[in-house]
Amino acid sequence: MYFYKKATEMQNYSGKRVYVTGGSSGIGLALAVKFAGLGADIAIFGRDSRKLEAAVARIETAFCSPEQQQACGITLDVCDEAALAETLPEIGLKFGVPDILILSAGGTVTKPF
Repeated sequence: MYFYKKATEMQNYSGKRVYVTGGSSGIGLALAVKFAGLGADIAIFGRDSRKLEAAVARIETAFCSPEQQQACGITLDVCDEAALAETLPEIGLKFGVPDILILSAGGTVTKPF
């Protein structure tokens, strides 16, 4: 909570790129909307393309300036290392290097304790 408060106290994220894993729902989406409202361009990552589409539409309604360039949703399972290795360079070329990376998704490995 402390980081969230400090990060969002800044007034202007114009021209900044924010990547959010797990950005199609929950805390990830809430943070993406908040940063969009502060002027940032947003790229969200998630597994469900329908949820991503709805989340991008929600993020775009939070844009505070016509200078904001984009919000995009990328269908990607961040637990799939091969997919990450293949997809991230393409995203970097298309959207640019992130100024802020929010990791709001993850996975579990179930093994005997």
